[in-house]
Amino acid sequence: MSACKGACRMMGRLGKYRIEREIGRGATGVVYLGHDDELNRRVAIKVLEIPDMVQGADRREMIERFRREARAAAAVSHPNVVAIYEVGIQGDTNYIAMEYCEGPTVRDMLSMQGPFSKPYALNIAGQVLDALQAAHDAGIYHRDIKPDNIIVSPKGVVKVTDFGIARAFDDIKLTRTGTMVGTPAYMSPEQILGKPTDHRTDIFSVGILLHEMLTGRRPFEGSTITEITHSIAYEEPKLSPTLGPPLDAVIAKALSKEPENRFQSTREMSLAIQGKVPVQMQQAQQASYAQPQSAQYGATIVGTPPAPAPPQPYSPNPPMHQPAFQVPPSGPDYYTAAQQMKDYFVEAILVTLFCCLPAGIVAIIYAYQARSKMSIGDYFGATQAANAAKTWVGVSFLLGLLLVALLVLSNILTAL
Repeated sequence: MSACKGACRMMGRLGKYRIEREIGRGATGVVYLGHDDELNRRVAIKVLEIPDMVQGADRREMIERFRREARAAAAVSHPNVVAIYEVGIQGDTNYIAMEYCEGPTVRDMLSMQGPFSKPYALNIAGQVLDALQAAHDAGIYHRDIKPDNIIVSPKGVVKVTDFGIARAFDDIKLTRTGTMVGTPAYMSPEQILGKPTDHRTDIFSVGILLHEMLTGRRPFEGSTITEITHSIAYEEPKLSPTLGPPLDAVIAKALSKEPENRFQSTREMSLAIQGKVPVQMQQAQQASYAQPQSAQYGATIVGTPPAPAPPQPYSPNPPMHQPAFQVPPSGPDYYTAAQQMKDYFVEAILVTLFCCLPAGIVAIIYAYQARSKMSIGDYFGATQAANAAKTWVGVSFLLGLLLVALLVLSNILTAL
């Protein structure tokens, strides 16, 4: 039994927090829903769990990495970053008390509804980029941006979580060059090849995330981890033709193999997805190092990599940490509209039974999509689906009236 489970079962508390239930589990920790009785608020408590086989220096390193997670995240104060309340230890149990965020992850949403509407995907990406800019300004980069680490509240507010492998720029004690840290499918080439990483690694991961939100698939695919990492390190991304300009150019630039060819800040990428700055693709540089026959974790580069190009200037430069992306910029409030909308599910069933079956079935499909999208917070998509359901309910009703009219006319003509 782990120290965490023992403490929770025997005492029902961890520090000043009352443990309610387990809500998540990751590679190195378990997350519990807790309650702070003093401040009367819910909290998420992440508890480090270390396998018994990990001992000595490795165990101390894992504990230090876990505590560094809290220091890294606590250094970032931003509405789109999960707030850290406390770093604690009780007996042998190390834990972090943090803001409890209600809502599904982007991974949950993709699993439930598939690709997002364009405005909704860009809104989420814009908020993630805002959060990362705040982290980068504080000297922290995430290095594990993926759908599982992004929570979306019922009102569409994004929270970036799990800075478990984030690294301060001046902290090189634990993560050494040659050690791959992160989730393989969302890693940058430099992470896979064990090269030094910086904030532009997060930009690469956001490029993969944005492509997946828009299309439902990642631009680097493979049936095994080796195939995926080989594709990321050495092959060009397979962008969906449905992206269209300028998003295809934005994602292609974010996924450049060489960091100096990507956007040089998340703020720059945020402006690009809004169309406020042109996307300038640099000439792809020929790598002067040899590609190994099979990509392995921590693969060694042979030869001298090309000299980095100077960062590309961009303008305008919005105030630091100002949310840079609003969707739609001056359009309707889709959250309020969706809260007040009808999904026309009952009407769709009625017209299917009593009017036109084929058109009614189409109306039911759209009505179901409206309910599904509303449940996960895609208010723009929910509004669109509800409007489509309303249209098809009307079509089915009119076709039903037309059928009745034709039957009446047929009976009249027969009587004559």
